Amino acid sequence: MASKVYLDLPYTTDIPAAFKFDSTGLMDGSGHNLGNFAFRHALRFIVNGLDGYQTMRWRELHERSQEIEIDNIVLSCANWLGLSDQDEAANKNRTRAISSVEGQATCFGLGVQAKLTDELPTLRPNTLEFARILSSRAVTISVRDEMTRNVLYAAGIKNAVVTGCPSNFINPDPTLGKTISDMARTLADQKPSWRDLRSCISEASGGHPFSSRVLRSHIEMLDTDPGFYLIQSPALLPFLLGESEDIPAFYANADPFKEETGKLAKIMRRSLLHFSSVDGWMDFARSCHISFGMRIHGTMVPLQAGVPSALIAHDTRTVGLAERMGIPWVTPEDFVRKHSESPVGLLNHIADVMESYDKRRGEVGETMLTHVKSNGLPPHPALEALITGKRAAPQAAPPGGAGFTSPL
Repeated sequence: MASKVYLDLPYTTDIPAAFKFDSTGLMDGSGHNLGNFAFRHALRFIVNGLDGYQTMRWRELHERSQEIEIDNIVLSCANWLGLSDQDEAANKNRTRAISSVEGQATCFGLGVQAKLTDELPTLRPNTLEFARILSSRAVTISVRDEMTRNVLYAAGIKNAVVTGCPSNFINPDPTLGKTISDMARTLADQKPSWRDLRSCISEASGGHPFSSRVLRSHIEMLDTDPGFYLIQSPALLPFLLGESEDIPAFYANADPFKEETGKLAKIMRRSLLHFSSVDGWMDFARSCHISFGMRIHGTMVPLQAGVPSALIAHDTRTVGLAERMGIPWVTPEDFVRKHSESPVGLLNHIADVMESYDKRRGEVGETMLTHVKSNGLPPHPALEALITGKRAAPQAAPPGGAGFTSPL
């Protein structure tokens, strides 16, 4: 009997008994970024019955290719179309695994990793070969943004469709955007200061000329205002879990309190949080008035929980994702110069953008639904309900992972 395979890590929505894991274990279990759980978790509400698929890792698929017959592989992708040596090595292994089996391979959310530029990056040989085999094994390829589609088209791959990130579909409420817009407008009308708001700040990211200035402003806000700093990457996790006293250089170099010994460490100890469960992350996020930061999944999780949220978009990937999904975003320069002193302008920007979010998400959802059906997969009722503008019925939690019931 042919098998259906979900090609991913063993943990796709959370890490059970995460308190037993050290920082290395948490990073290994999440794919070296806790934000990865967001798009993996979301796939359960796009493809119906995904928990009935056999979960495998790449090496296992290759090793077992002669033992089992596989007729369908589902892949939740990330920024795999990168240009580094590490990307080349990883994509060589991915191509080998896919090539070792017959059958269809349907991917979701494939993306190019690139800095802010108008030039299209050229894929390196192993990465291009991987993209080509994905193209040959599916009717359509789901990619995150227009740049990824354009890069693939330039390489002769013409069956990519732009679906945004799967995390855009965690909450199936068809009026989510209006709810958030109204909430942000109400807050803005009250003319609050940052000190009046409970903020959820997603982790800063390097690679942009203003990255350190954004981080500096975040540290200053955490010193005086009620906020929390949500980390996803390996950088600060050992410090948070007490495995190390070292503050990474990225943070030390941006420290606005360098002359006050130990102050940065005190701010970090009282402000840092991490989550190894999407449900837990969303449950916490809804207790905040506003969320902002440089991580796309650090933005999407609170936004899906109904929180006014804005992305500080620092590269082509994050700008492209925000534009495609219709979520609020600002440049690092604008955040530092316009919004770090007062939240009013940012709240009004969120309210303005989210007015059209529901319409945009419906359009992107149509593309996602067509992608699912075109590749012979059963769409989840929550996705179909979102497209028709109806509230989805609460779904039972899938075996081995938490489900989502709209709190709205």
